[in-house]
Amino acid sequence: IAGHQIVVGVTRPDVTHRWRGVSFARTLVAPGLIAAGQTTRDQDPVTVRYGALTSTGAKVRMQEEQSRDRETAHGRERVGWVAVGAR
Repeated sequence: IAGHQIVVGVTRPDVTHRWRGVSFARTLVAPGLIAAGQTTRDQDPVTVRYGALTSTGAKVRMQEEQSRDRETAHGRERVGWVAVGAR
């Protein structure tokens, strides 16, 4: 799109509350990342968090909110993502 590098992917249904690495199919320059849950296998509300973003990948995890209960462990989910590199 308009000269940007774009890589898309989806994880196996194995992303939990613990960090899990995802690798980009190619090296991107100064990438940004958009990620979203693709499944709802656990009852608690959750959002996808990412960190450790590099030119070749990132780490993702599911973060539960605590309005229902205090525990934050989350079952296995599938995460879809789009990485966009600079022009």
